Amino acid sequence: MKQLLPLLAVAALMASPAMSQDSGNIPDSEWPAETNVYKPGQGAELAQALCMNCHSTEYVSTQPPMPRKFWEATVKKMKDKYAAPLPEDMTVLVDYLTATYGVK
Repeated sequence: MKQLLPLLAVAALMASPAMSQDSGNIPDSEWPAETNVYKPGQGAELAQALCMNCHSTEYVSTQPPMPRKFWEATVKKMKDKYAAPLPEDMTVLVDYLTATYGVK
């Protein structure tokens, strides 16, 4: 029971009106507008349209240069694990990421 008390306390706090967005206590917030764009290349528009639904360009541009298998696995993970709205055939996107952000 002792181990359950912290969990119950957190659950009670989360259920309280003070934590509810409906209570009016939490101000609306906006993310700053994204000003960066993906590097130019064949498929850049696709990356701009699809990838930026979830994250900024820095998420990709700060990765170390990686081989195609890395980019294939990363795009697959975004689709399968994070439900990114990606097309069935992701070849163009993987080609772009490999050519632009991959190992030269």
